[in-house]
Amino acid sequence: RSTLFPYTTLFRSLFMIGVIGLGKVGLPLALVMRHYGHQVIGWDIDVKRVQSELETRDPRVHPEKELRDLLDADAYQVPLAPDGESVIKYSDVIFLVPPTPLPGFLGDRPVPNRLETFDLRTLIELFKQVCECAEKLGRPITVVVVSTIGLNWVDGQEWFQDTKWVKVAYNPPFISLGQVVADFTNQRFLLVGSNTPKAADAVAAAWTPVDNKIPVLRMSIASAVIAKLAYNAVKTTRITWMNSLAILAEAHGANIDSISSMLHLAGEPKVQAGLGDGGACRIRDMVSLHWGMVGARAGDGLPDSVIQAREEHADWIATETARHCPDGRVTILGTTYKPGVPYEDGSPALLVGGFLANAGVSVTYWDPLARPEPMPSAGGPFLLAIPHTDVLRWLATEAKPGANE
Repeated sequence: RSTLFPYTTLFRSLFMIGVIGLGKVGLPLALVMRHYGHQVIGWDIDVKRVQSELETRDPRVHPEKELRDLLDADAYQVPLAPDGESVIKYSDVIFLVPPTPLPGFLGDRPVPNRLETFDLRTLIELFKQVCECAEKLGRPITVVVVSTIGLNWVDGQEWFQDTKWVKVAYNPPFISLGQVVADFTNQRFLLVGSNTPKAADAVAAAWTPVDNKIPVLRMSIASAVIAKLAYNAVKTTRITWMNSLAILAEAHGANIDSISSMLHLAGEPKVQAGLGDGGACRIRDMVSLHWGMVGARAGDGLPDSVIQAREEHADWIATETARHCPDGRVTILGTTYKPGVPYEDGSPALLVGGFLANAGVSVTYWDPLARPEPMPSAGGPFLLAIPHTDVLRWLATEAKPGANE
């Protein structure tokens, strides 16, 4: 309901928190900070969009129930500032959450041979404006960069340095789209990169105003950047390796589930073969790690090999699927990057669909959460890619007996 910042009723709470960039991550972050008892002010270049998203409870806009619950509580509404300077004027800690553009590298289609790095011009410009405004106002603030960055944008870069009035920290979140509030409010640890203890203290205090039992991992900014990239890279590598073993097992009549169980009993994390790793950040961070290793002259083989192996596995699934499509057509059930969310960024199902189309197969998609198309013909053949509850229910009740899955 509220959108304009209530200057006349301004009061000091635990912190005055500013959030610049109220998108899929920034808006939930602002709401969670408000939930924690901070006074929050937000700003986004697209004010109309944010106002609309603050007012609606449409699950198609806010698929996460926890986010809708926060929006339902009037006390947790995030007032919008008329401009970025107002955020700086009234905030102790400012979270910068603009998107991290990396066009074409989301993982739902093959990564081009010519890799590019993050385009952080928007983030850098925001940071510079905050520094200039803080100096003009003579106001000390802590600036927390949330958006993912690569090492090439940190080492030796003046834009990411402390100034007289601004202390900077890097606080990448470990979240999944579709469950951002749940992940923010159930963090296993906080990763804080800073060259100033005061900035790290401010970040830790902002996230743990009530329960200070969350482990806080404090390190240099460069260490935090590598740690965040490594977290996603290790997960993607583990899943991709298991899927590559699945191809090997299939070729020799072996059972990949038995192999996976043995590895788990031997102490390895439980990983089952299936579709490739999903989510835009995973492949994006692999690309960033590639450039970090190139810059350090550490070689670039591992990130490139994982990306290639992920795509080879998707191509293998497409080839095996095409063998069961005598009419040259197939319907892929589920197109999001994982079950229960409406987002297709980094979807392995779309990656497989692209390889099928390249092989001359006519591909139809159906996903009750992401695409409004009508339900597919019940005759099949089908490729069950993402097992949403509604997809499984439809298969059990509507698919014709004998339809290929």
